[in-house]
Amino acid sequence: MKRLLCVCLALLLVCTLLPGAKAEEEFRFTRENFPRLDGSTSMVPLGQGIASVLLGETREEAASLIAFNRTTQSFRNLCSGQSDLVIAAEPKAEVFDEMAQNAFPYAIQQIATEALVFVVNENNPVNSLTRQQVRDIYSGKITNWSQVGGEDLPIAAFQRNPTAGSQVMMEKLVMDGTPMMEAPAAMIPGGMGELIESVRSYDNSANAIGYTVYYYATDMQMAQGLKILKIDEVTPSPDTLRSGEYPFLNGYYACVSALAAQNSPERLLYDWLISQAGQDLLALEGYVPVYGPGEAPTDGSSILTDYEHYTPNGGVPAKYTVFDCPQDHLEPRDDYGNLFPYDGAQVYGSWGDDSSDYQAGSLMGFFNHQGQLITGPIYTGIYYFALEEEGGDYLWLVSTGENQYGLVAKDGSFATELCYDSLYRLGDCIFASTDYHAGLFQLLDRKLNVVATQEDFRFDGESFIPMDYRRGLTLCVKQDEGWNTEYIILDQEKNILLRTRDYLSLDDNGVIMAYDENWNVSLYDRNGDPIELPEVGEDRSVLWLAGRFYQVYGDQGQCVIDAGGSLFEWNCDGSANVAENCFSVLKNGKATVYDQNGRVKYAGVDPEWYYLGGGVFSENTEDILLLHKLPENKSLSFPNGSYAYPIGEVYLVSITQEDGWYYQVLTKELELLPQTLMEFMPLEDQITGEDYVVAYNSYGFAGEQRLLATDCTTQLFRANGSLGIQDGFITVSNDWAFTCYNPQGEVIFCYPYYGMASGD
Repeated sequence: MKRLLCVCLALLLVCTLLPGAKAEEEFRFTRENFPRLDGSTSMVPLGQGIASVLLGETREEAASLIAFNRTTQSFRNLCSGQSDLVIAAEPKAEVFDEMAQNAFPYAIQQIATEALVFVVNENNPVNSLTRQQVRDIYSGKITNWSQVGGEDLPIAAFQRNPTAGSQVMMEKLVMDGTPMMEAPAAMIPGGMGELIESVRSYDNSANAIGYTVYYYATDMQMAQGLKILKIDEVTPSPDTLRSGEYPFLNGYYACVSALAAQNSPERLLYDWLISQAGQDLLALEGYVPVYGPGEAPTDGSSILTDYEHYTPNGGVPAKYTVFDCPQDHLEPRDDYGNLFPYDGAQVYGSWGDDSSDYQAGSLMGFFNHQGQLITGPIYTGIYYFALEEEGGDYLWLVSTGENQYGLVAKDGSFATELCYDSLYRLGDCIFASTDYHAGLFQLLDRKLNVVATQEDFRFDGESFIPMDYRRGLTLCVKQDEGWNTEYIILDQEKNILLRTRDYLSLDDNGVIMAYDENWNVSLYDRNGDPIELPEVGEDRSVLWLAGRFYQVYGDQGQCVIDAGGSLFEWNCDGSANVAENCFSVLKNGKATVYDQNGRVKYAGVDPEWYYLGGGVFSENTEDILLLHKLPENKSLSFPNGSYAYPIGEVYLVSITQEDGWYYQVLTKELELLPQTLMEFMPLEDQITGEDYVVAYNSYGFAGEQRLLATDCTTQLFRANGSLGIQDGFITVSNDWAFTCYNPQGEVIFCYPYYGMASGD
């Protein structure tokens, strides 16, 4: 809920510059004044993107202006006056010699960073090679994957033809004078796409390796079935390319005649390419700009851009229809269908004058799964507001700034004003305050009708604020001017059961916990009567364990009781919450695992074992993680294992490496699966309650995420960007658009956003 409140609406007013907005000393490119571009064939998509945003045309329309003649020839064309500006990979030294011989004065600057990356079939167990190992593979010194930690299979090393740019990079950056071995003609594909396809499917096995430039390797369609190898344990990514940490780097450059006038179209475009606007476009196009977000010069801001018809290379064009309703606010209606949030334009902020800008979030709006836009991106946040447990009824909580919240029906049929500073669920009601500290609030029902106000919570002339509701009890608080707090517990008829200045809390058993000024804990039952606790000495604490059971401990001992205060275990050496809503009790050197009803699940367990669920326990010894399966007494050991994490239908075991860690995947029967994950996060579809797993940084593709079923093996979707799921529909938010896919993988909604300016 606090994600965007710190930046709120003020940021939106000072940080945004919509496409086509005016700037000082504006310059507009037209087809008549657009420079004649030339360059490397790998830069054709960038040339099309540049022309698209500067001319306000589609990529297809702009393509007629872009006819690149490869790196060397493009520089010759610049020298002879047949082109005005070159965008190319780093040329050979002979190119500069030719320009010197022709006495051609030039200005050249790096606009993006490229890298030579090595790709293998995703089923190849090798994840990293050293620089020397790569050189030895391509010189013929290393011929089997077992020599670099893989399986006992011969290495099928694909190459490019001698004139290919990636082949020039290979010989310069990797081989460094070491002759490359001769490869059969069948292993020298003609094009970059052919090489990637060959590595992916060679002999239907995982023993092929090839190389390509980072730009091509990160294309989602081309990269299917592949993974990028680390080099010297460094994953190629925009950050490692910019920092120079990744070893095999090359540049993309812009070159113009040094005699070009400062206000000439070619010189203006030359400067614009390293401005923040130009660098942002390079990033959208899939290149790695030399400057990170917010770091580029502001020169070039006078160039007018028009993103209305622009689509990034490989991106999905805008796709939605506008619902017949106003888009600048939500008008409650009953014909929208269910509403869902989408991300709109990004918002940037800064920590101060000397700090880089950062993405503070996105404006948000509503659409439906028929692909219709219901509102524009008018909110600073839209959040799921549960009225029941997982997969139950819900509302949408919306915000337009700090202390400006409202609620919207899931189908948009009713809504509150955005006038509240606090909203939370209180049993079957919703607490909604317009001034929390002044005690101005209402209780709303699920249709947002008022059912109670602050007047209903006045006792002895004093106003209280309801904070929590459990099992028919309501916990309320009153704060005086000195923040001296008083608490009361009310029953269903609003009778006061307990009134105290001790801090109170409620739990799901209807048990009341009271904390005195020294944080000693006392318990009260649902009638407000004290629960007698065993004598455990000073500094008494109480911890809810599971079901109706609590741990009571102090400096004189520990015990476990039930919700009525009856003794369950005395003189314990410890107790803890564990998986499956169970708890463990340590006593006499052995551990017992109980379920939430107090029934024994496992007895006589080693006290160093921790219960993960499904009969599986973990044990950490020096540099080794052990997993034990009961009652089968099956065990597995993992050198350098740090912990095991139960998720969905599997366990993930964290294995520590020199440069980080990765996760091995096991079934609930402790059977190792071939899949490994680098990083992951659980993902819940809040609408349906279904669980999923998102894997990322797992295949070497920066920014890629993969949606997996809870078996962590079944891949459901993959994309560059942040994955989400709403009622079975997959969403992707990335640097240029929010896209929603139906369960069949078809785009039903795509909302692009561009033209955001940075600021504080």
